[in-house]
Amino acid sequence: MINPFHKKILSLLSVILVLVITALACSAPIGNRGVVTVVVTQVVTVTPQATLDVSPTIEQATPTQEPSATTEPPTATPTVTHVNRPGSFVSGGPYMWDSDSSVTASQNRPQGGEYFDNNLYERPFNAGAQDKYFPQIDIVKSSMLNGNPWVYGSVTLKSVSPDNGQLDATYALELDINRDGRGDYLILVNKPAVNDWSTDGVQVWFDSNYDVGGNTPVRSDPPQRGNGYDQLLFDQGQGNDPDLAWARVSADKPNEVWFAFKPVLIKNAQQFMWGAWAQTGGMHPDWLDYNDHFNHNQAGSPLPGVSQYPLKDLAEVDNSCRWAVGFSATGSEPGICPLPPTPTPVPPTATPKPLIQLTLIIVYPLVTPTPTTYIIY
Repeated sequence: MINPFHKKILSLLSVILVLVITALACSAPIGNRGVVTVVVTQVVTVTPQATLDVSPTIEQATPTQEPSATTEPPTATPTVTHVNRPGSFVSGGPYMWDSDSSVTASQNRPQGGEYFDNNLYERPFNAGAQDKYFPQIDIVKSSMLNGNPWVYGSVTLKSVSPDNGQLDATYALELDINRDGRGDYLILVNKPAVNDWSTDGVQVWFDSNYDVGGNTPVRSDPPQRGNGYDQLLFDQGQGNDPDLAWARVSADKPNEVWFAFKPVLIKNAQQFMWGAWAQTGGMHPDWLDYNDHFNHNQAGSPLPGVSQYPLKDLAEVDNSCRWAVGFSATGSEPGICPLPPTPTPVPPTATPKPLIQLTLIIVYPLVTPTPTTYIIY
């Protein structure tokens, strides 16, 4: 609906338009008269806007940082609160000796104690030339003291490292609580603390699927199909019990590592076997027994004159045979140390008693009889 005002405007424009056309028609030459076309153009005023960039646009991806080797940020080690700590003790209990390779170290070989097929290694030397001897992993003795509230065990080495004057390797006790030749628990420490008991570097491993030792315990039967010690029960105070196992270097013997652990770890067993380990660069619990992980050619041998000589993939390691705690070994236990020969009874040196003792009285005339004693054998 057009309102009256708009009608007036339209009427006015129409009048003006007629007048313009009439004027143009009257003023135009006669010869050029014709149709006059009037074009009315609507002019639109455009308010200037900001300049539009129409150049090609390349979408740049936001640079992303390459992921580091550790995809998860490192987490701080939780603070461990200890309740029970081992104390002083009087060493004792059974102990065993191991071969001392320092005797022949100048010849770049051990003097004995190497029986690869029986899971016994005397290899405190570097691979290849075997011209570097490591006294800090040459086991000479180990002991065990079963008790409560702590079980104590030790590993005595020939000496400390000549490089830094410390026991800077990994040391371990392997425990066989059912005496079948398969280790059940492995208690180890990396670079043990000096003087004071500590859980730093201490780990306890457990064989949850009964495959340490491969198909035949102790004996070499590679390649190993299992995973050795597969369950980490204790790691430097982390575990169900933060006080389960401890270690330290003896305060008065810098070449001796002592362990302390709670009897509950071995189910309070009163009869078991143990053996000792020492190795540079850290042990591989999942590879045990080593003679099931390596065959003899791969591992090499420290003994000149055998076909597997020299040391290859298994070097800088020493272990001991096993000995009995709480029972008398018969010699038939897998991995047991050789029993000492039964000593031959020696006859007593006391003067033997006489077989017959006679007393004779010899009578002479006019002489008081004098008794004379003779001993007859």
